Amino acid sequence: MPVFIISYLGPTAAKFLVEYLPAWVTNGLTVAGGVLPAIGFALMITTIGRKEILPFFFVAYFLVQYLGLNTMAISVFGVCLALILFYNGKKGVAHD
Repeated sequence: MPVFIISYLGPTAAKFLVEYLPAWVTNGLTVAGGVLPAIGFALMITTIGRKEILPFFFVAYFLVQYLGLNTMAISVFGVCLALILFYNGKKGVAHD
C-alpha cells in the first residue's frame, strides 16, 4: 500500500519522504537491501537441491549457456513445461 501511494503521488513525494527519514531508518533499509540477495540465493539453493528439481535446473542452465536464451525465453519455456507436466500428471493421485 505505501508503494502505491508513493507511486501515485509521484517522485516529488518520494524525494520528500526520503529526505525526512532519519538516518537510522535509511541505514537499516540499506542493510536489509544488502541481505535480501543472500536470502534469495539461500532459498534458491534449498529448492534446487531437491532431487526432483535438479534436472530442471540443468536443462535451464544448458539452455542459457549453449543456446544463449535470455531470462524471458527460459521463463516462458519453464511455464509451458510446468503446464504440460501438471496437466499430464497422474489422475487421481494426490500431489505433494
